[in-house]
Amino acid sequence: MSIMLTGFFVVDIITYNLDRIPQPGEIIRTNHFYVSTGGHPLNIAVDLAKLGLNGSNIFVCGSVGNDMFSRFIVETLKNYNVRHCTKVVDNVHTSVTLILVERGKDRRFINYIGANAYLDLAHVIHCYSEAKPGYFFLAMGALGGFDDVAYKAIEKANSDGALTFLDFALGQEEKIPHILRAIRYSDIVHCNQLELKILTGEEDIDKGARKVLRGSSVKLLFVTLGEGGAILYTQNGLKIAQKPFNVEVIDPTGAGDAFDAGVLYMLHRNGVKKNMLMDIDANALIEMLIFGQAVGATCVTMPGATTGVSREAVEKLLKKQYNDVKQYTKVERFEI
Repeated sequence: MSIMLTGFFVVDIITYNLDRIPQPGEIIRTNHFYVSTGGHPLNIAVDLAKLGLNGSNIFVCGSVGNDMFSRFIVETLKNYNVRHCTKVVDNVHTSVTLILVERGKDRRFINYIGANAYLDLAHVIHCYSEAKPGYFFLAMGALGGFDDVAYKAIEKANSDGALTFLDFALGQEEKIPHILRAIRYSDIVHCNQLELKILTGEEDIDKGARKVLRGSSVKLLFVTLGEGGAILYTQNGLKIAQKPFNVEVIDPTGAGDAFDAGVLYMLHRNGVKKNMLMDIDANALIEMLIFGQAVGATCVTMPGATTGVSREAVEKLLKKQYNDVKQYTKVERFEI
């Protein structure tokens, strides 16, 4: 079964390990500079290929400008044998994000939305018909008008029996109703703790998870907590809380996408189909969460959204810390 990854295409320009952010008019020199493809679909595609999934089983869909950045994206995908279905928009540049990483602090983003604002439902459905995926992943929240109708793409995938997986970027408050609508139609959802709070208005993670799961099609809800680890909530009434892997964080860019790639890799490797999600036993869910966390942890050990991810790096980390993470995994009943 192929995996189709849809959403915003970006080129990331990253400077990391900064002592501080410059003052107006000031120049700060850095030896830590990196340029890479970015955006959920591109990051996940590269991560999946680096984990060992055949690139011919990976299909990405998005919108780019006719410029050097789009050529950089296409060349990167070719290097990993990943298939793509891109909408090329003239007279608009490919989306670019400047990422500033001050040592010991969270990232700062400056994004130009560019061609991402021109992705449309007709193009996504066209690409979907070409890919015929078993897994349909959608990243929304930074796609202009397409965000308003993104749920229709998920409905299409659902009607064809594809497993649907939703992630999102929360940069604009007006996008929240559209994200909530798309969540209701999705099989799997991933967000971080802050995103869950913003979406549901709940400080308590359990209460926020209940709001997402009640009255929706969501079977698995993954909530990542950064240094706090991760929690998986299921429609079957399980809560699986897990401690994080212990790694040195160089650049957190792409960690959430790497986590998604780990989950998708496990689903694909185990041949999990849409109608099987409610039947996955607790042990398999624990392993899925561990693997997703391990991929996310390797990502942050090097600069760039995908540089640190490899099958070898993940296996090395699992060999060292798997038992410790599993030992501190807590499984309990969760009333929805």
